[in-house]
Amino acid sequence: MQLTRIGMLGLVALVACTAPASKPVPAAWRGEVLTPPRARPSFVLQTTEGERFDFLRETSARTTLLFFGYTSCPDICPVHLANIAAVLRKLPAQKVRDVRVIFVTTDPKRDTPLRIRSWLDQFDRSFVGLVGSAAEVAAAQRAAGIEVAVGDTSKAEYSVAHAAVLLAYSRDDSAHLVYPFGVRQEDWATDLPRLINAWPAALDVRNAYVVAPAPDVAALYLDLVAQSGTYDTLLRITTDAARSARVHENETRGGLVVMRPVGVVPVRDTVRLARGGMHVMLDGLRRPLTVGDTVEVMLVFSKAGARLVRAPVRPVIE
Repeated sequence: MQLTRIGMLGLVALVACTAPASKPVPAAWRGEVLTPPRARPSFVLQTTEGERFDFLRETSARTTLLFFGYTSCPDICPVHLANIAAVLRKLPAQKVRDVRVIFVTTDPKRDTPLRIRSWLDQFDRSFVGLVGSAAEVAAAQRAAGIEVAVGDTSKAEYSVAHAAVLLAYSRDDSAHLVYPFGVRQEDWATDLPRLINAWPAALDVRNAYVVAPAPDVAALYLDLVAQSGTYDTLLRITTDAARSARVHENETRGGLVVMRPVGVVPVRDTVRLARGGMHVMLDGLRRPLTVGDTVEVMLVFSKAGARLVRAPVRPVIE
């Protein structure tokens, strides 16, 4: 049995902060509008590869579709995911590269990581599968504001009653829309391209990349883009790739160009960390970086919170 109607969702404001819509909600959405929108939840589970997955950290500021279900589900779960996968395949790559589809099993007794991975791969290999104990999965559902799934695991064969809806989080870290079972592929084809561009994050991190001119040092470049009328501050930077990560700015003193450490970085409109100007020094690299590698860097802002950035390593000279 599945719970399919929004009235049966039990959506509750379990997350303390909920963000209002940054602009009027279009009336023609095919999903059902959440008023007020729900804040992106915080919970930690494990991927099918056995890695820790902090949902808020890993998906913040990215269009994210979150679905709780199970692989033995006869129709609702596979139909949801098959419809989404079919639409994503038809969209331009640049539109969907930041879209994350997250599937959390509500049947941890039967859904092993291997089984989930094999099941998801038939839809799309980029879909992320998450597992956890029954208590951890229940906590994640409560954090998302949906009813906790129930299954009679004392029987050899059993179904799982779960909220058969998919929550759509926008780049402003809020869910403005929820999609119940019955939403068709043509509905996703209408909504997904719009959802990617709707409700932008108050602060975006764009165009990040790293160059490594020496075995023990590298530089990170990126753009910090704040919505008009908003203001934030970059407080600190951390990375496992180096012993220290700190913003520096080039300035001329007596005909010499020197690097001056910068404390906090105010962000209004666009702040560009680019070659020849302000940049992030990654000092004391823990391993040599080569072109094609990816460096994970955590940026911490006063308002936007922590943002995980994956920056590709590019040639020193291009």
